[in-house]
Amino acid sequence: MSRQIAFTRAFVDRAADVGDDLLRFVGATEGEKGDGIALKMDGARLERYQANPIFGYGHRYWGRDSLPIGRSERTEVDGKKRLMFDIRFDRDDAFAATVERKYRDGFLNAVSIGFSVIEWEDPEKQDYWRGGVAVDWELYELSSVPLPMDASAVVESGRAGGGLEVDAQLLDSVRDLLGRLDADAIAALRQLLDRTATTPPPGPPADPEPARTAPPPAAAGHDLDLVRRRLQLAGITI
Repeated sequence: MSRQIAFTRAFVDRAADVGDDLLRFVGATEGEKGDGIALKMDGARLERYQANPIFGYGHRYWGRDSLPIGRSERTEVDGKKRLMFDIRFDRDDAFAATVERKYRDGFLNAVSIGFSVIEWEDPEKQDYWRGGVAVDWELYELSSVPLPMDASAVVESGRAGGGLEVDAQLLDSVRDLLGRLDADAIAALRQLLDRTATTPPPGPPADPEPARTAPPPAAAGHDLDLVRRRLQLAGITI
């Protein structure tokens, strides 16, 4: 079974009293979200993340400008079946201190988790493209993001519409395209995406120092910009 990273939205809970040094984030909740995936909280595997509880920025995993900006002091599923994080920012890092200030002052609200689905409730009908219920999944990381995957995620008081209509339309277009393909065509498309997954997106030159460790698996499916790049590299334009 393929193992991929997907991204979803979450938000900061400023109502929580965790002291002056920590900020509490709701990383994920049960129920189907804007990406079509419902994460079952009793199927969450947290051990990998708890052994390396980094808090990053923008799902960037390697390079000098991609160092963690904080760490999670507590990561667990609470009684409301919410994946919770208590984050301590690295205040000796100027960028991290700026990000923390923006959260505390209300200029940033969202975070995003990276995870891998190990088992779908109905593997014949569910996957990263079509959505579904993830009954067994592993948490990889938590990142600060300016815009959440779900435009409706807001701080403390629930949901409100607006903000990412274009990306939602793109995702709907991809789902519609896949819905009109037969099984062989879908398999061929996946092979194309897998072959392009290791192709780095356009960006600044690589660091002159060689990487000391291999990068984690490439993100798939729900980072919508990466979906666009993969489809373009495969010669497919939506």
